[in-house]
Order: sequence, then structure tokens, then C-alpha cells
Amino acid sequence: GRLTRTSTNWEFDYAPMLAARKFPVTVINGEFDYVVGPRNSPLWVRLAANEARNVKVVNVPRAGHMTWIDQPDVFREALRAALR
Repeated sequence: GRLTRTSTNWEFDYAPMLAARKFPVTVINGEFDYVVGPRNSPLWVRLAANEARNVKVVNVPRAGHMTWIDQPDVFREALRAALR
């Protein structure tokens, strides 16, 4: 909510930290997650495509920030796939 919007560093660059990982990273993100803006998670998609190629982005349709609540079956399958 309100505290998150005022206390989060929206300019933080995740790319170097993620790219340095020696393992795959999966980001499961709701289509309407307020953290990255509406539809298709542009921040994470950009990172995965350009700066941190070890990142895979799973966009969950019709879900917001709490994807596991909005689309539990889709989230569960994405999480299982990531852990495999």
C-alpha cells in the first residue's frame, strides 16, 4: 500500500545482482502487479532480455501483486516448473 509506494526505491537496478547469480532466476509476476506497472512486467522483461539473461519471467494473466492468491493454480504450476 501507501508505505510501499513511499518507501520503495523505484530506481534500484536489479540487473547486476541478478546477472551475477550462477543459477537461473524465475520471476513470477502478475499481469497487473503495481510494482512494475500494468501488463507484461516491462521491468522484468527488459532485464531478462537484455541485462540478466539468466532470468526467466512468467507473466500470470489476470493477477496482481499477490499472484498466488489471484491465480493459485497458475502460480503453483509456475513455481513447480521453476523449482524443477
